[in-house]
Amino acid sequence: MKTHNDEEVYSFSFGTNSGEYYGARKNQLNEIEVMINNSETNGESWYYSIDEQHQLVGRAVNAGSFDPRTRDWFKAAIKSKDVVFSPVYKHFVMDDLTVSAAVPVLNDSGELYGVLSAHMTLNRINKNLEEVSRDNKALIAIVEKDTGHVIANSIGVDNFIENSDGVFERITVEDLGDEVLSKIYNSYIGTGEYEKLDIEGDTYQSRISPYQANGIDWLVISTVPLSLITNDLFLGMQKALAYALAISSVLFLIFVFGVKRLLSPVDELVRVNERLIKGDLTARANPSKYIEVGRLAESFNETADTLYRLIYNLESEVKVQTYELFDEKERFRTTLLSVGDGVIATDKKGLITVMNPIAENLTGWSLSEAKGKNFVDVFRIINEQTREICEDPVRKVLDTGGIVELANHTVLISKNGQEIPIEDSAGPIKDQSGKTTGVVIVFRDFSDKKEKLEEIEYLSFHDHLTGLYNRRYMEDTIARLDKERNLPLSIMVIDVNGLKLTNDAFGHKMGDELLVQVSNLLKEKCRSVDIVGRMGGDEFCVLLPGTSVEEAEQIKKRILRSASNTKIDSIVVSLAVGFAVKEDKDQDIKAVMTIADNNMYKDKLKHGKVMRNRTIETVLKNINHKYDQEQIHTERVSQYCEEIAKAMGFEENKIQEIKTAGILHDIGKIMVPPEILNKPSKLTDEEFEIIKRHPETSYQILKSVDEYSVFAEDVLYHHERHDGKGYPEGLVADEIPVNSKIIAVADAYEAMTAKRPYQNPKSKDEALEELVRCSGTQFDPKIVDVFVNIMKKD
Repeated sequence: MKTHNDEEVYSFSFGTNSGEYYGARKNQLNEIEVMINNSETNGESWYYSIDEQHQLVGRAVNAGSFDPRTRDWFKAAIKSKDVVFSPVYKHFVMDDLTVSAAVPVLNDSGELYGVLSAHMTLNRINKNLEEVSRDNKALIAIVEKDTGHVIANSIGVDNFIENSDGVFERITVEDLGDEVLSKIYNSYIGTGEYEKLDIEGDTYQSRISPYQANGIDWLVISTVPLSLITNDLFLGMQKALAYALAISSVLFLIFVFGVKRLLSPVDELVRVNERLIKGDLTARANPSKYIEVGRLAESFNETADTLYRLIYNLESEVKVQTYELFDEKERFRTTLLSVGDGVIATDKKGLITVMNPIAENLTGWSLSEAKGKNFVDVFRIINEQTREICEDPVRKVLDTGGIVELANHTVLISKNGQEIPIEDSAGPIKDQSGKTTGVVIVFRDFSDKKEKLEEIEYLSFHDHLTGLYNRRYMEDTIARLDKERNLPLSIMVIDVNGLKLTNDAFGHKMGDELLVQVSNLLKEKCRSVDIVGRMGGDEFCVLLPGTSVEEAEQIKKRILRSASNTKIDSIVVSLAVGFAVKEDKDQDIKAVMTIADNNMYKDKLKHGKVMRNRTIETVLKNINHKYDQEQIHTERVSQYCEEIAKAMGFEENKIQEIKTAGILHDIGKIMVPPEILNKPSKLTDEEFEIIKRHPETSYQILKSVDEYSVFAEDVLYHHERHDGKGYPEGLVADEIPVNSKIIAVADAYEAMTAKRPYQNPKSKDEALEELVRCSGTQFDPKIVDVFVNIMKKD
């Protein structure tokens, strides 16, 4: 907003759906006033002054009774359901036409709360149009397209009147008293022809620009008489004709004089050309100030210069070419000396002629020391494994004329005795006739590359997680050990019970830790001659050469005892072990491996179920130990679930199921850090997201154990809500299992009445009242009714 007399927006306001009205404006002193219209003002619109702290300090104006719901802008916003302009109206305070921009405001439920609007007075547009038309001698009016009612004009006429009865009336374009504007508007509406109209003996040039917005359809009409334009244009044409005649005369004189001057240098070029043809190579054309002729002269001179150079400067050209050849040779030499590999060049006798700095560093010889020496005296190489001296690559190149590469495992012995793994190649240096004139050897330090290759080789035969041998190595080793000298040969197969349960319940990081612990256990309890490997996933294998059935049985017992004593948080370390022994050379080793596998699976069936049950018990025990009040919480939830199930007429076996599900419903909290569950203050968004994952963890734990899988879905969905706003899947009403709904009510009641770090406990009545309040939104209404009746009887 600006000032009271020069505002772009006179006021802002908000009218509610109940008839209350609030707004703000600036008064004539450019001070902000706040308007209030509600029950406290008895439905009247009072304007209040405010101080610098925006506090009300006193009533300034009573604008009378007012109901925003009766106003066109309020109705238009509701009808449009979007931003909209109202019809033009007379402001109820200001003596001016007004248009309002309004938009409906909805509450969180999508229902209408009220309408927000900005109110703009239009009289200032008249002043703007008057200023524009005064400079351009034009007539301008803004009118409503359909009605012809005037919005603004440049004539100075008011846009509305009050009749003798004091009633407000808007004027039309005919009421402006200007025949030109009236005819232009009527012609546009009637025929669409309006750009040139003859009125009162003059022709008017006009333009009409539509202006449209939601709720607005206006026309901006502007016109000017052509006589004002044509008078200026006629005077301009007279002056232009006089200028044209004068310029034509001058150009004719310039043309006659210029042709003569232009032909003069062309004649000179013809004479120079005749001298060149006769052999006068010193003939040159004088430069010309005319561009085209000057270029032709330059061409003649360049031709003459070239002929002169070819004939008289041949010796100079030879000197230049010689210098360039030398420069190229030096660049090649510099490049050779600065490459990252070692480079040594010899002559055709095998004597060293060139060494670059890298070669000096690797061999320990400087160029001054090595130059002229036999290559093999400086470049001493042996086989790393056999320690034998390698063949001289320079002699081989000189003998064969081809490129030679060193064998693998080549080691260079430097001048000070240091051994450096290298890789290299040697090739011939040939002259133009193809004759070998020397040898160049390029070599590099192979240490880093060798180390990386050894690392790759290690990884190709070892498991990256445990460091044990991998399946590939173990299968190759089984074939290698399948010899009579290794009999009896025992093959032991070990499987980690419950690895999937560990991964699903505690995460793959914990599953990896379990595998590492098992691998360490196997290496510790097996003999040094035994070969231990991880075949993949949860399966390990131990090869025991020269091991009888009795000895293999003892090793198995050592492994199982060690596993039973290994603890990893809530994880129970349990192994299924089976072995078989090849005692006769005619036995098929694959058949022995199959027997070992079968024995392992028998052991797994025997002990795997026990391990999974122990895991559930261990998890529950650890939860109760880590988290305050957790054991009491689960026992009470289980008790409430049992009572609800009985009241709902469940069969005895189903009652026992829901009772057990109540005990297990929070088993997934084993993965929630204690500091979050026991946090006394409000959880952060990130912490709450961790909490919200515990039903899914519970599901994974229970689903992996056959005896407990029946409870998995009941536990998974116990944080779903009746209205679909729960987690983890946002199920609605009957999509949620009944047992999950029962657990939800029992869990919520126990949580509200129990002592928790983050809240004070509610009383029984307060908790029941909260359940009733959330019935139908968070909880199933039927189950809430059953539970409330149970608790009221107690």
